[in-house]
Amino acid sequence: MHRQFTSALLLGFLFALTPAVAADTQVEGAAAPPTVEQTYLGLSKGPLRAAHLTDLPEDLVMRSGDIQITVAQIAAEINTIEDQPKMREQLNNNLFFVLELLATRALLLKEAQAAALDTAGQPDPTVINAYLESLAAKVQVTEQEARAFFNANADMFGGATYEQVATNLQAYLRNEKQQAIVDAHINSLSERIPVEVNAVWLQQIAPAALDTSVDRARRSGKPTLVDFGATGCTACDLMAPIVEQLRAQYSVQCNVLFVSVSEEPVLSARYGINSIPVQILFDKDGKEFFRHIGFLPKEKIVAKLAELGME
Repeated sequence: MHRQFTSALLLGFLFALTPAVAADTQVEGAAAPPTVEQTYLGLSKGPLRAAHLTDLPEDLVMRSGDIQITVAQIAAEINTIEDQPKMREQLNNNLFFVLELLATRALLLKEAQAAALDTAGQPDPTVINAYLESLAAKVQVTEQEARAFFNANADMFGGATYEQVATNLQAYLRNEKQQAIVDAHINSLSERIPVEVNAVWLQQIAPAALDTSVDRARRSGKPTLVDFGATGCTACDLMAPIVEQLRAQYSVQCNVLFVSVSEEPVLSARYGINSIPVQILFDKDGKEFFRHIGFLPKEKIVAKLAELGME
C-alpha cells in the first residue's frame, strides 16, 4: 500500500485570517438556511459540509464568529503559486476548495487555542498539529487487528509472512486509525461551529468545481465506482486490470472511473484521498455507499455492487 499525501502542498498555503464582526444570530423558530452539502452534493471535502448558505457582503465568502474569509484572500493564496500553472488552473476551478482549506486552518486554530495546550509562542501550524495529535494520541492497534488486515489483504505483501511485516503493518494501521479520528474531527467542524458561506458567490463558482468526471458521474442517476491511484504504485497497478474488467462488465449499470492522484491532486484531495489506491462506491443518488483503502479483489467489489442491485 502506498501513502500519497495529495494535499500536503496545498495545506502549506494556509495563513492567519483577520477578525470580523460576529455572525448574525438566527431567529428562533425560523427555518435553517440550506447547507453546502444539501445544495451542492460532494462539493465540500468535509469541513464546511454543514455550513449554511446565507446572504453576505459581496466580498465576504465565509463568516464564523470573529473569523472571516474574503474573495481577495482566496485570490491571494492562489497567486502565491507561481511555477505550477496546472495547479493554479485546478485551484481557480476549485475556489471553494481553497476556501475550505483556509477555513479549516482558522477554525482549528481557534479550537487549539481554546484547548490550552502547552504551545505558547509556537507558530500556528505547530499549535494545530499538537492539537490534532492530542486527539488521537492514545490509539493502539492489537495484534488481532493487524493479523486480520494481513489475512484480508495478503496479495499486497508480495509473499511476505505476517511476522516479516508485523512491525511496519501495526505502525501503518495505527497511523490509519489516528488519521481517521483526525479526519472525523476536521470533517465535523461546521457541525460543531456555526459557519456561514456566501450563497451568491457559491452559486457562481460551484459549476466549475463540479465539472469533473467524478461529479458528473455522481449526478448521472447511476451508481458510480471510482478508483483513485497512480501508475507505479504496486497495489494500484494490481487494481488497473480489475477496473477495466468492471468497466466492461457493468458499462450499462454503473459508471466505473479511474482518477490519477498525480494528474488530479485537487479532485483527489476533495475526496479525502490520503493513501492509494482507494475505491469509492456511490449509489444512484450520488451518496457515498462504500470506501476501501488498498487493493480490493474483484469478487469483493462485485459483492458490493450486488448490494446496490447490480448482477
